[in-house]
Amino acid sequence: FEPDRLNVAIKVEPKGAKEWIKPEEVSAKVAVQNLFGTPAQNLRVTTSMTLRPAAPTFAPFNEYHFYEDHSKSQTFKATLEEATTDKEGIATLNLGLSGYAPASYYMDLLSEAFEAESGRSVIATSSTLISPYDYFIGAKPDGDLSYIAKDSPRQLHLIAVDPSMKQISASNLKLSLIENTYVSVLAQQASGAYKYESKLKEVLVSEEA
Repeated sequence: FEPDRLNVAIKVEPKGAKEWIKPEEVSAKVAVQNLFGTPAQNLRVTTSMTLRPAAPTFAPFNEYHFYEDHSKSQTFKATLEEATTDKEGIATLNLGLSGYAPASYYMDLLSEAFEAESGRSVIATSSTLISPYDYFIGAKPDGDLSYIAKDSPRQLHLIAVDPSMKQISASNLKLSLIENTYVSVLAQQASGAYKYESKLKEVLVSEEA
């Protein structure tokens, strides 16, 4: 066993007490230090990025369900451009988030810094919620929504929260009633074979301002 000789960390900015960051505001750097805390200069850094569709949950409002329209979003995986650490031991990542559909994602980064002599590497990971929205709408039902008896009323308490988890007022909203159904879709597997898979389909039942 040979101990790691590098200390690697991913720094996603802007920092602060925000639950999510807008894609156009996000930047990421990889900080690499030698074993004794000095900057590790001129080292190769590779990074893979995965964007996973997010249905956010927020601890201060764990009784509320926050909805995200996933009809136009999917999981994306990308290998980012290689970077090299500067004199401060920092490698700046080119995330290229403008090329993806505007939606909420968990941005998972995995960066690998390589020692100059041996080629051995040390890995760092991070996960950040990114979203283009100024606020999320949350709903708290007064009963179970998985089964509602005929002619039984259900009430929802709605809130809007911003990235700092403050409740705010929101206007010009629409109330949509959506039916979730599952359909069988013939999909190609990694082996090349085809198999039926169950996919969620959202059907708009009604909508009102």
